[in-house]
Amino acid sequence: MKKRFWLTYDLGIDGDYDGLYALLDELEAVECGDSACSFELDPRKKEPPAAVLAEVRRHAKLRTKDRIYLLWRKNDGSITGRFIAGKRRRSPWAGYAVESSGESEDAEG
Repeated sequence: MKKRFWLTYDLGIDGDYDGLYALLDELEAVECGDSACSFELDPRKKEPPAAVLAEVRRHAKLRTKDRIYLLWRKNDGSITGRFIAGKRRRSPWAGYAVESSGESEDAEG
């Protein structure tokens, strides 16, 4: 039975995009923004992350710095996700939020 997956990828400047794109084209994936797509795949009795990673590795050469994040709906209907290649990095937006100290600058003392 086919399942719907959402995938985001960051292969850097010199990653094997040709291999990954060949797979995504074969799966008839739809584009979901920069470096994001959605597709259907039959996991063939494997856990979804292992099934998708096996397909990616059949088509593309992954390096240790490449990152692929997969989202899917579990059998109970909840949505989950994890990195199937690479790992989480510090967010580029970290440090942008203005933190309140709780003190007023106009307070009379």
